[in-house]
Amino acid sequence: VARAASDGSGKKFATSEVNMTAKGIHKTLYAMGQCTPDLNATSCSNCLMEAIRILPLSDGGRVLQPSCYVRYEIYPFFTSYTAPPPVTPPQPLAPTIIPQSNVFDILLFVVFP
Repeated sequence: VARAASDGSGKKFATSEVNMTAKGIHKTLYAMGQCTPDLNATSCSNCLMEAIRILPLSDGGRVLQPSCYVRYEIYPFFTSYTAPPPVTPPQPLAPTIIPQSNVFDILLFVVFP
């Protein structure tokens, strides 16, 4: 919930995989949460917590609220990936210096057809 609510990309989106053991049975839960971009972090967190509170207790579930969405399953339903490194901005081009005589010739050509 906290990662989705405070997502710096503005998408307010997070996924998670959690290994759990209950009654000697090992399972991995795959979960996802997302809020609409108009919500601030507190409102997003509150919406996700309310959605989690009403999730069905089973091997998976989904709750779609007007401003947020939560889903969990016992099978992968999203692809985990590592984000690529940030792109380095291109180096600025060196200024082009036009000799004064060329500027004058061009101006003469434009002014006196």
